[in-house]
Amino acid sequence: MTNFNRVQRAIEAAINSCPTQLGRSRIEEMTVHCSGYCEPGYGSTDEDIVVTGNWNTISKYDSNTRKSIDVDKTPPRLCEVLEKMGVEIEWDDEWVACCECCGLLRTRPDSFSWTPSYVQTDDGIVCENCLDGEDHLNDLEGNCGNANTIRSINPEDHNYQKVDYDFESGFHWGQDADPKLIGKALEAQGIYRYLFQIDSQGQFDTRFSVWIHESEMDQFNETSFDKAKTDGPSNAARLSAGLKEASKQMDQLKGEGIKYANVSSDG
Repeated sequence: MTNFNRVQRAIEAAINSCPTQLGRSRIEEMTVHCSGYCEPGYGSTDEDIVVTGNWNTISKYDSNTRKSIDVDKTPPRLCEVLEKMGVEIEWDDEWVACCECCGLLRTRPDSFSWTPSYVQTDDGIVCENCLDGEDHLNDLEGNCGNANTIRSINPEDHNYQKVDYDFESGFHWGQDADPKLIGKALEAQGIYRYLFQIDSQGQFDTRFSVWIHESEMDQFNETSFDKAKTDGPSNAARLSAGLKEASKQMDQLKGEGIKYANVSSDG
């Protein structure tokens, strides 16, 4: 019997032993993946099996005791069984399969520095291994709302040149670079084949760079770009104003219990 068949039998046994309909439905919705991972940093082989699902215990609220009570522990028990079989376990709301190679990709961050290693297309999600780098970068040209987050695709390898500036956007002072204003400044010079790339991602800020296709690089004028407006409103100033206003409102609130204050983005 293959490991895949053992996994299927374990899942079927769990379905048949579930004391609740919700538990049965949850296990029936679990997916067995046999193509491993294509997420950077996750090693796997074609023989690896990964099962994605919702592994939480099913509980309900008891109005008499005013507490939540467990009514079906089948999902976490199945999780333990599969792990003992050498199966990788993941949450179905954090992982998705590439529509081309079926390898698994993370869709939710596991750290502040995480960035997507895939793109969303009309056909589905495509991993960096199945993506055509040149087509991907072409799709990003002139788009101030998207950036290249795939580190294996280097714009320099596809005839783009980096503008010699480091841009930052975040909650610290001076991190106010605005891609829309940057794009506007470039287009004022007749440059339209530009794109953005995320260089690093932090808890409170993002560092990014701008790349221009070599066919338009001769049009770039550094002096004109320096004079152009490329920063938006200060995020740090707006945050500071909002916190000060919230503090004033909280000082005026009376009584006990949960208290909260509403502030606008401009403080």
